[in-house]
Amino acid sequence: MGDEERNKELNHEFFRRVFTEHDADAVDDLLAEDFREHVRFPGFSMDREGARAFFKEMFEAFPDLTPEIHSMVAQGDRVFIRSSFTGTHSKEFMGVPTTGRKLTVDNFDIVRIEDGRATDHWGIFDVIGMLGQMGVLPGPEASGAPDGGAS
Repeated sequence: MGDEERNKELNHEFFRRVFTEHDADAVDDLLAEDFREHVRFPGFSMDREGARAFFKEMFEAFPDLTPEIHSMVAQGDRVFIRSSFTGTHSKEFMGVPTTGRKLTVDNFDIVRIEDGRATDHWGIFDVIGMLGQMGVLPGPEASGAPDGGAS
């Protein structure tokens, strides 16, 4: 198995252990000690401890959170992942009060791997879509129509 395949395997393991099993402490095995998060989440540090704290809060807010990997491509020391997450908003999350709504949020990640651990993460997730599904923002998603209210 080449380096790129090993890097993809590490990301599959990350999704399984952290997102499917909701094991935020798995970051100790999967993220480098000097891991850097390049996405700012208010209230969380941009390191391994911040990632652990964010995941714990996310799993409390979405106890039925499930991931789906749509595609994963490795090139050199980077892995590119397109995924989505589905879960029920069961507790306040990032300042948004509990809605009880089931959400699906699309996500794109780039993860840098060195010596079998993630060293850096850059990502984009559909915050506007998430807030619309929560009913925080007006628009088709707030209506709860799965197709955005199109006819």
